[in-house]
Amino acid sequence: MLLSLNYDSKDPKFNLLGKIFKIIDSKKFKDTCNRKGITNRQMMLISIKILFMSMYFNYTVLMLLKS
Repeated sequence: MLLSLNYDSKDPKFNLLGKIFKIIDSKKFKDTCNRKGITNRQMMLISIKILFMSMYFNYTVLMLLKS
């Protein structure tokens, strides 16, 4: 059983994730996505955030694809 993620403002992992999320949410990043032709930008941003959280906290992410 995996432990839940409890936010602690002193935890360096949460601080680093916060900085990464600010970059991902920035206008410059969104403009870059638009230039690259990404149509569903909101889904991509959510996916990137989930990916980073799973990497930092060693959680497994299962991808379910719709057919």
